[in-house]
Amino acid sequence: MKLQPLCLPLALAAALPAQADPIPDAQPGSRAAIAQARGAGHDDGVTWAMGYDYKAIFEPGAVVFTPALGDRAPRSMPLRFTLEAVRRGPTTVFNAAATHATAWQVDGHRVFADHGHGLVERYDAAADHLKQSFVFAEPPSGSGDLVVRMRLDTELRADAGENLDGLELRSEFGGVDIGQVVGIDANGQRATGTMRYDGSHLELRLDDAFVRTAAYPLVLDPPIGSTATLSSALVSGVDIAYHTSGLHSLVVWQHRFSATDTDVRGIRVTSNNVVRGSLINIAFSSGNEGSPAVATVRYRDMHFVVFTQERGLLNLRDIRCRTVNMGGGIGPLTDITNNPVVDAEQPDASGDLTGLTDAAFVVYRDPLLGIIGAPVAVDSTGNSTVGSPITIVGNPQAHEPAISKSHGTEYPHQMCCVWLSGGGSTMGIRLLDRTGTPESMVAWNGPSAMGRPLSSPDVDGDGKTFLAVYEEQEGPGVLTKNVWATAAWDADLLNSQSAIIDGGQIEIAGAAGKQEYGPSVCTMFPESWGTPYWLVACTQVPAGLAEVHATSVSGPYPRQCGPWYRVDSAASTFTSGTSIATIYSGGPSSIGNLPLADEAMIAWNDNGASILSRRYSAFEGGTVTQLSGAPGCGAGSGTCGTNSNPTPGNAGFAITLTGADPQSFAAFWRADLSGSPLSNSLCGSPCERIDGQIQLFIPPTLGEAEIPVALPCSNSFVGFTFDSQWIVISNQGTGCAGAPNLHFSNAIRVVLGL
Repeated sequence: MKLQPLCLPLALAAALPAQADPIPDAQPGSRAAIAQARGAGHDDGVTWAMGYDYKAIFEPGAVVFTPALGDRAPRSMPLRFTLEAVRRGPTTVFNAAATHATAWQVDGHRVFADHGHGLVERYDAAADHLKQSFVFAEPPSGSGDLVVRMRLDTELRADAGENLDGLELRSEFGGVDIGQVVGIDANGQRATGTMRYDGSHLELRLDDAFVRTAAYPLVLDPPIGSTATLSSALVSGVDIAYHTSGLHSLVVWQHRFSATDTDVRGIRVTSNNVVRGSLINIAFSSGNEGSPAVATVRYRDMHFVVFTQERGLLNLRDIRCRTVNMGGGIGPLTDITNNPVVDAEQPDASGDLTGLTDAAFVVYRDPLLGIIGAPVAVDSTGNSTVGSPITIVGNPQAHEPAISKSHGTEYPHQMCCVWLSGGGSTMGIRLLDRTGTPESMVAWNGPSAMGRPLSSPDVDGDGKTFLAVYEEQEGPGVLTKNVWATAAWDADLLNSQSAIIDGGQIEIAGAAGKQEYGPSVCTMFPESWGTPYWLVACTQVPAGLAEVHATSVSGPYPRQCGPWYRVDSAASTFTSGTSIATIYSGGPSSIGNLPLADEAMIAWNDNGASILSRRYSAFEGGTVTQLSGAPGCGAGSGTCGTNSNPTPGNAGFAITLTGADPQSFAAFWRADLSGSPLSNSLCGSPCERIDGQIQLFIPPTLGEAEIPVALPCSNSFVGFTFDSQWIVISNQGTGCAGAPNLHFSNAIRVVLGL
C-alpha cells in the first residue's frame, strides 16, 4: 500500500545547522577504466581490430596498423605490413606473389588468414598491443633458420640493423614498437629469435636448432605496440546512456589518432560498473568522425548513436547515425544529413524510454538554417529511417544545441531543446512533442545580468519539467567558469501556444577563482515523489588537479540538495567530457510506463588519456539503526524498515512495513521526533513501543505497507533524528498484553545525513 509523500513536521524538533565540512567523497563503488578494452570485427566490408591506442585494418594480403599519436600529430602515420614470403634456409615455404590473397576471418578478438601450406597468419587484439603470430602446423620443409619476410611501408623512421631484439619506428609524436621475436612450441618450450631490418623489409628469424626439435604446431610471436608523447590527447567528447533491458550503459567517445584522423568508439558498462564485451567500432576510417551522442530506444532494445563525419573534397561534416544492440552489434550507417556544401555539426540525440515507440530524435546545427531536428525510426534489425527535417529555431547564429535524453511519464512524448545564441550570452529553450514538432514559443533566458559568455549546455527532464545546465564565465576578462542551472516548464502542455515558465536560475558550482566546467544532467523520473529531481555532474579544479563532482537539484524551482560530492579525483590537471546517465530500477513509475531510479552512471575523459566511469547514488548518507530492546512482538507484527538512505532531498524516501499478518486490515505508523527512549506503558516487555507525535492509519496489503516521507531539500536538517514503528491490528496470536490484537513491530532510529 503506497500513499502520497508526507513531509515530516520538522519544526517540532530542533534541526542541526548545515555542515561546512570539505566536499565529501561519494560512495559510488569501483572506477571502471575503459582503456583496458579491445575488439575485432567485420563491419561495412572492413575487417578491423583495435585496442586503446591503436587500430588495424586488414586489407587483402596486408595489415595497416595505425598508432594513436594524439592531437599534436598533424596526420596519422600508419604502418603497413605485407607478408611476402616464408623460407627455411634456401627453401621457400610460402610465396605471397604466387598465391591469391586469403580472406581474413574473425574469431572473438582474433583476426587470421589461413594461407595453406600449414601456415596461418593471425593477429590478436590486446588492450595495449596487437600480437602478430605466424603458426606452423607442421615442420616447414627444408633445413636451416626459419625466416618470415614482410614489407613495411610507413613514414615512421627506424635504423636498419641485423640481429635486432626489436624494432622502434618513430616520429616526434610517437610511433610503433615491434617486440622481440619468440618461438613457442606445442609443449610450451620457448626460444627467442632475432630481426633484420633493411629500411623497407623486416625479417623475423628463429634458429634452426629450435625449429628442428620443436613440437608442432609452432608459433612465431612478436607483439606490435603503439607509443605516443605524453602531451597528446587521445580521447574527448564522452557521452553515456543507460538501457533498462540490457542493464548496462553504452559509453561513446571520440578517439583521436592525429589532428586529421578521429574515430568514434563505444563500450558497454554494466550497472555494477564492469566493462562488458569488446570495444565497439561505431565509426572507423582514415578521416574524421566525432562529436558522438547516444540515447536509448527501449522498444527496440537498442542504443542509438549519432556523430559527425567528414566527407568529400572539402571535408565538410555530415551527421550520421547507427544503432548498437544489447550484445554490442551495430546496425548500418545512415545519413541524417548529406549536403556537399553545408558543414553540419554539434549533434545530440534523444531516445524513447517509455518502450511505446521505435523513435529517436536528433538535433544539430546547420550554419545556414539554425538548429534543425530530425525524427528517426528504428526497426527491429537496427536499421534507421530518417524523417523530414524540422526547424527548431531559424537563427544561423544559434549553436551548441542539446536535447533531453529521456522524456516523461506524465507526458511521455515531450522533449526539450536548448541552445546558445546572442554571441553565447543567452540560452534559448523550446519544448517539442515526440515527433519534434515545437509545442511552445521560444523562451530566451539571459542567466547572467552581465551578459557573460555561456557554453556547454545540457538538458534533461521528465516530460513536464526540465533542467538546463551550462557554464558561465566567472567575470569580465576572467578565464574561470562557474556552473549554473535553470528550470523551465509549460503551464499547460496540451496548449501548443502556451509559453514556457522560467523556474529561475541558480549557481550550483561557483567557487571564486576555481574552474568548474563540463556540466551534464540526468533526471530521476520522480513523478511519484511529487517533485522533479535531477543529478548534475561536472569537473572542478580546486587545487591544481581536476576532480569530478556531482550533486542533486530539486525543482520545479531549482534548489541544490546536499553538497557537491567528489566522485573522483584524477591525478591530472585537466578532465573534460563529463556525462551522466540515469540508472533505471525499482519498477515502473505510477504514470507512463517509465521505471524510477535514484542512481546514475557518470563517465568522463581523464586528461585526454582514458575514459573512466563510476556509479553514483544521489542519496548516500544518513543512518538507520535498530533501537535496542525492540525486537517486535506478536506473530503478526512485521518488520519496520526503509526503502533507501535518509539523505536531505531524498523525496522518494519511505518507511516500510513487511512480513506482517497478511490478513491484517489495519496498521498504524508512528513517528517520534523527541528522541525519547522506548516506552513499556500498556503493553510491557517485550512489546516496547515509541511514543509518537505522528500517527497515521494505513491499511496494509498482504502484510505490507509504505509511508513516503519526503525529506526536505536542505542541508540544515543534517543530523535530524526521528524514531519509527508500526502497530498492526491482527488476530494472529497474542500481541500486546493489555491489548492482544495490537502487534508492535521493531522500532528504528533514522538520522538524516550526507
